[in-house]
Amino acid sequence: MADAIRYARLPDRLGLDVFALGEHHAPELAVPSPAVVLAAVAARTQHIRLTSGVTVLPVLDPARVYEDLAQVTRPPPLTGESSTLCASITANTAAREP
Repeated sequence: MADAIRYARLPDRLGLDVFALGEHHAPELAVPSPAVVLAAVAARTQHIRLTSGVTVLPVLDPARVYEDLAQVTRPPPLTGESSTLCASITANTAAREP
């Protein structure tokens, strides 16, 4: 979490527009809950817009994800507005003929 905070503070000071943090479960990229880390980032930055870059929706409740991120994103979304982009990738699981 300390790295994510440090990574967000520099672009905030430089005047960049957005800091996006993706959900990752690998040990070297451990950010299993972007909303929790973004809340810590929000407490230590002032101007930069905060958002999630990747969220694994198939294993989460999409309404809950939206509500959690709406609490920590800057600026807060307007009623009915969401900057969340949803994408779906379906793997071909059909057996292949040799």
